[in-house]
Amino acid sequence: MSVTLEGTRKGLVSANTPRPKPNHTQNIMKVITTILSVLALASFVNAAEGDAKKPKMDPAKAFAKMDANSDGSVSKEEYMATPQAKKDSAKAEKSFAGRDKDKDGKLSKEEFTAAPAKKKKKDA
Repeated sequence: MSVTLEGTRKGLVSANTPRPKPNHTQNIMKVITTILSVLALASFVNAAEGDAKKPKMDPAKAFAKMDANSDGSVSKEEYMATPQAKKDSAKAEKSFAGRDKDKDGKLSKEEFTAAPAKKKKKDA
């Protein structure tokens, strides 16, 4: 029986010598990385669904919360002090003006809880 030698980078090895197996540690790291990636993706999806399912506050409760001085109406200053109004003051002023039907500078509970008028689409 003759043994032939095969050249490799590390030197000469016998043809009967088994080739090295893939690094077990690398395989484990690939599996762990894949699992962590799937978990991260699932958490982002779950967080996005949680935001979409956030219930809106009852209009009567929102009105009571905005009416800081409990006088039964929401002044423009009280309306503009809300977090939503602070994010976009121009939009909030337009919203306040649209809801203030009698133009007295404050919103009654009826004005506040009434659905805002729908915008009419212009025909092109």
